Amino acid sequence: MFRDTLRNYNRVASLAVGQLLSLTEEMSISAILSAVADTYPSELRKEQHRDIPRIAWHLQMLRQNLQPASVVADIGGGIGLMSPGMAALGYRSILLDDFRDSVNSRFPIETLGVHKNVRIISTDATQAVDAFEPDSLDGVTSFESVEHWHHSPKPVFHAVMRALKPGGLFFFGLPNCVDLRKRITTVIGTSQWSSMRDWYEPPVFRGHVREARVSDLRYIGNDLGLSEPKILGRNWEVVLRLGVIGRMADAVLSVKPSLCSDIYLIGRKPAIQS
Repeated sequence: MFRDTLRNYNRVASLAVGQLLSLTEEMSISAILSAVADTYPSELRKEQHRDIPRIAWHLQMLRQNLQPASVVADIGGGIGLMSPGMAALGYRSILLDDFRDSVNSRFPIETLGVHKNVRIISTDATQAVDAFEPDSLDGVTSFESVEHWHHSPKPVFHAVMRALKPGGLFFFGLPNCVDLRKRITTVIGTSQWSSMRDWYEPPVFRGHVREARVSDLRYIGNDLGLSEPKILGRNWEVVLRLGVIGRMADAVLSVKPSLCSDIYLIGRKPAIQS
């Protein structure tokens, strides 16, 4: 009995130490991102600072899987913190985006000054098929982008898999179409895919075309032949709005990714067998 008690104590202690180290790393990354956010124009600074917890977690996952100086391409990251954050952490950062959102007309990335250490590829995501040489990337990321695409992501995903080196990292995320909030609001009749103004008024709809659910991510992982695939869940809007209470709720919900508002697929291109 004593041995079992000691074993359980060691397991809990190890978990607590791991969580403390993870929190310490997240705080370190957040401090770096805060300095990057301060370089944005004043009109954009508040929004970038608000997004730090989400981007810090993305970068923390990246650091757990790829060494600094790795070549990592972020697809659809726009003028956000992800690609300059990667560069600030020592990655060789590449950003591919069409830069056609309304914010880009007011703040062109060429004059923004934040992404000076990032290689910019200004093109639609469909052109990722030809943007990268085979076996040239250590990692590919894409967050909250694919749900806006009016074309199938399959050719793009297969293209970036060819561009990944053997063992390279594939990491992408998007909103969950059947998270806990949407399940509740659908039942009570208040769920809405996108606002009328966003869909009806602009000449080109840039909103969410299709979100995904956990089974969709498994399908994509199988189609791409990912090794070591994992599906993760987070709840960023809850975290950003509710602070400590939101973090506690996120910790509970993340145990069940199918209930989370933000879902992620992470895996690797299979290594070459000798």
